[in-house]
Amino acid sequence: MQLESGASREDSLTQGKRILLVEDEQSIALVLKGVITELGYDVRVAYSGEEALDTLKELEVDLVITDIKMPGMDGFELIQTLQENAKYARMNFVILTAFNDEEAIAKAKKDYGIEYYITKPFDLRNLEAAVVDIMKSLST
Repeated sequence: MQLESGASREDSLTQGKRILLVEDEQSIALVLKGVITELGYDVRVAYSGEEALDTLKELEVDLVITDIKMPGMDGFELIQTLQENAKYARMNFVILTAFNDEEAIAKAKKDYGIEYYITKPFDLRNLEAAVVDIMKSLST
């Protein structure tokens, strides 16, 4: 693949990649959106699991980053709903949560196959690394 002059390999890996961030706390959502956007990705925000489902009806995304504890549909319910739908069965997820609970981490990995589980307060570099790692795997 030939890149346009001035474009880097990283630009080609991020171009056109879309991420849905599901976070009910607006201040956290805005910070995370800014951080991920700086990596070169198109980031959309939903403030609930229900809003995320509505967004996904109209928009294709490469990755969903979701909080677990949210009013209404929680993050695990969102992930389960998506994984039960053939259209989203291979969707990639990153979990962000205040739960630093070994049982919840085990559930995320065992029941949903989620490799990236980042607890709050979190180091933004861990989130950046997870996003980049997942997106690179989609480009290969």
